[in-house]
Order: sequence, then C-alpha cells, then structure tokens
Amino acid sequence: MKTQRLALPALLTRIAFVLAAGLPATAPALADTEPCQTVAAKRLESLGIAATEVKNISMIRILNSPEFGRIRELQAWATLLSCRGSVVIKLTPRCRVKEAYTRGGCRVENIPHF
Repeated sequence: MKTQRLALPALLTRIAFVLAAGLPATAPALADTEPCQTVAAKRLESLGIAATEVKNISMIRILNSPEFGRIRELQAWATLLSCRGSVVIKLTPRCRVKEAYTRGGCRVENIPHF
C-alpha cells in the first residue's frame, strides 16, 4: 500500500473544508460567524420569513486563500420547516448582505431561485 503525502497548504485546505462543511454554527471554530448569523436571521425576517419558520441556519466560510485563511464571503444556509431546500444569504466578511436566493424545493415570493 502506498501512502499519499500532502503538502501543508493542501492539507490545511482539506481540513478547512471539512470544518466549514461539517460543524454546527455554534462550534468554537466558527464562533467568528455569530454576528453574521444574526444579520442573516434579520434579513430572513425582512423577507417575510418568521423566526418560527426557520429550522436552523448553517454558516459557511468561503476563503480567498486557504493558506492565509482570509474570508472572501460568508453564506448562511437557512433550512425552513415549510420546504425541502434552503434560503441562502450571502454576506461580506463584515456581515453586509450581498444577495439572497432559494435552492432546492424552497420557493419564497420575491426571492430568486437557483
């Protein structure tokens, strides 16, 4: 059996991807996303989605450069109780909303679907 050796940047990229995709938003590794999660929740309310309709919000960090860990954008993926799919809120690293859209089986009036 041959072992595979990864360069440190490639290994860190894989670890960052697993962490971003697999941990809940309340995990210590994602604690810096908490203010943006609040902004995303407020944006959902402004779009007519009540907090009681939201099952959960998962935060994902999109990195510019895995070697330096600079965040390019944040994405809040909100799972609603009323549909199969998500409402996605894209945010800047400083928590400004860039856009909102739905995915999967979710359709919300006045929000684009992709």
